[in-house]
Amino acid sequence: MSGVDELRAARESGGEERKVGGAIPLIEIGAKLELFHDSGGNAYAARPLPSGGMRTMSLTGGAYRSWLAGEYHRHSGGQKAASAEALTTAISVLTAKALEKTCLEVSIRVAEHGGTIYLDLADDAGRAVEISAAGWRVTQTAPVRFRCERGMLPLPIPEPGGNLEKLRRLINAPGDEEWRLLVGWLIGALRPNRPFTVLVLQGEQGSIKSTTAQFLRGLVDPARPPARSRPRSDQDLAIAARNSWVLSYDNVSTLPEWLSDGLCQIATGGGFATRKLYADDDEAIFDFCRPVMLNGIDELLTRPDLADRALRVALPTIPDERRRPMATVLAEYEAARPRILGALCDAVSGALRGLPAAVARLTSLPRMADFAQWASAAEEGLGWTQGALLAAYNQNRGELVSESLEDDPIASAVLQLVEPGKYWIGPASELLEKLAGIAGVGEHPPKNWPAGPRALSSRLRRIAPLLRRIGIEWKPPPKNQRDGPNRERRHALVRNQPVGQVTPVILSPKPADSGQSTAENATHTRPVPTGPDRSINGAGGQQVATTSQSSSDATGPTGVTGRLHTLDCATRDAPSETQGQRGGGRGDQHLPGNGAGNGWSIQVARRMAAADLAEAARLRLDGREVEARAFEKSAAELKELADSLASTPGGGAQ
Repeated sequence: MSGVDELRAARESGGEERKVGGAIPLIEIGAKLELFHDSGGNAYAARPLPSGGMRTMSLTGGAYRSWLAGEYHRHSGGQKAASAEALTTAISVLTAKALEKTCLEVSIRVAEHGGTIYLDLADDAGRAVEISAAGWRVTQTAPVRFRCERGMLPLPIPEPGGNLEKLRRLINAPGDEEWRLLVGWLIGALRPNRPFTVLVLQGEQGSIKSTTAQFLRGLVDPARPPARSRPRSDQDLAIAARNSWVLSYDNVSTLPEWLSDGLCQIATGGGFATRKLYADDDEAIFDFCRPVMLNGIDELLTRPDLADRALRVALPTIPDERRRPMATVLAEYEAARPRILGALCDAVSGALRGLPAAVARLTSLPRMADFAQWASAAEEGLGWTQGALLAAYNQNRGELVSESLEDDPIASAVLQLVEPGKYWIGPASELLEKLAGIAGVGEHPPKNWPAGPRALSSRLRRIAPLLRRIGIEWKPPPKNQRDGPNRERRHALVRNQPVGQVTPVILSPKPADSGQSTAENATHTRPVPTGPDRSINGAGGQQVATTSQSSSDATGPTGVTGRLHTLDCATRDAPSETQGQRGGGRGDQHLPGNGAGNGWSIQVARRMAAADLAEAARLRLDGREVEARAFEKSAAELKELADSLASTPGGGAQ
């Protein structure tokens, strides 16, 4: 028996007319529409439009409830109004029926199907823009379902022949780099099912931040209001993301930690779950990925994870002589919007054409890899030099990382603690104490200072990508592994040191004494920096050098002089500074007393010692204690050698 039959039987069985009210005719009206559900269990109805298009409505939304009540009133000849109880009962029955029907995915504003992007115009005709690599067109028969929520405004029908430069004259884009970032965000906002960047418009009062945000959103997802105030909870954020494509927040002063994390989830894809209203054991689940836009005067990107996803554009103040009435600017914008939208569709089509080449071209990608590929793919269609948009993006990221480093007291203290080419190993409690001393934290630490070792570990894990960008590698202690005399869980911080061009060298082992075992002369290898910007720890280096691990190595048959001669033979072709100033050439014999030769030997020995220390730190973290001690011993010998060379006559010349 269907839901309608059950209600009709209940009514006929005894005086249930008043209780049931108008539920039966409401269900009959609602059942005339196509009912279906999505993979998340949300129920929908597809309503045909007079123009031939289709509009999808969520059965639990206010728009469908209003439509159902209006249809009931119209069918009754304007004589009856549906009660709230009847509407609730009817929608419950219709929802159950929809869950028995076909499962179809429903999108809001932007969707992708078969490599083609569809932009819902949200107009009364149910039209959408179909954008492919071949171009774009307006259609009423899009193969995807769009829902239109309350507050969404229609987009104009795009017109060909436009240019995005018209938009640049209407907004506050101070320079080419800033303009490219704004266009990159716009193009990225029209590629669904991928992580989005967070656009942050920052500037003083009078820099038309709100107007710029309104004009940008008006080309992708216009809504009323165009921007909202900061949400107060995760639930508010999730509801806003469900009911609109672009999340735009106006005049934001601060971002609490929960909101910063929430915006990261929204931009790169994530879900929220909350208890359903009037239900004890049922959840409402939200899963989405949305473009985000913020504007404000204060610095908003104070947390590294959000900064690494962001595009920040600083807007200058508009001089009084350049100001125009808002009504005039809005009228000019509305007149130009169809052609600007057409130009934006051209840019997206060009990005679809250029995407395969961009994917093949970009072998090294930043964290927001999808955006980097998409931005690079759009450059040719925009008429920009290849790499221009990506260069602006990388420069923007670099600036944000530098500022995040300055703003984070832990990252700043770590930078001072670990010198280039050095490392630090120890428990989190000791590390926290050292960092507090560097930062000048007293008995009353600031609010954002870790409260204890566990909090410090969490903080280091959060800022690890930031530290890595500046050459510091944090290695947490392996699980269930404890080292040292007190069986502590030890953290390691290793800082790389960029060096200049270094000639690859091979250090021959010292000849063994007649009574010395072969094992005592065993050699080990270490990477040596071989080019500009190579790390002192040899990461990425291809050449290796070998040296003796014998305990008698530093005091061999000829002592320090013999060790120098071994090192000197390997670097015989190293350029003499004196000769280099004259244009180069093979140098004289580099023996003690030859300042140029000693200087070169000292330089190589010290770099190799630093490389050995870094390697020892890595080996110790991997539990290879014996090998780590060998590298530390080698580093000490190399340092001793370098110090001895520096103390010989002429040894200080480098």
